[in-house]
Amino acid sequence: MSNVLINDGTAKGIGPLEISLDHKIVGQAWESNDDPGLKKVNTAVGLDFSHVRDELIEKMKEEIMTQKLEIKDLQNQECLIRELQQKINQQQKKIECLKRMEKRLSDLEMKIKSY
Repeated sequence: MSNVLINDGTAKGIGPLEISLDHKIVGQAWESNDDPGLKKVNTAVGLDFSHVRDELIEKMKEEIMTQKLEIKDLQNQECLIRELQQKINQQQKKIECLKRMEKRLSDLEMKIKSY
């Protein structure tokens, strides 16, 4: 758990999954306490925590790459949907044409029968 500086001598502990680049890491908690309110927690202060920032940046890069892949996949799906919609439209036109032809054929059959 890392600590967030509040500027009055106290700090708020946050978990590693909650850390963002906006946080100033001032220490590493050696213990935890889930009780509400202020409490004392042994903390290592003054150490180099740049590895936390570097890990966060690396995680963000991985998330960005995953999102780029997801976007590319969605774009491919969108393209496929457009292609399928065009085929559907073409099929609908053919169906309408066949219906008109069927109607004409039916009309011709009626005329033939009436002779």
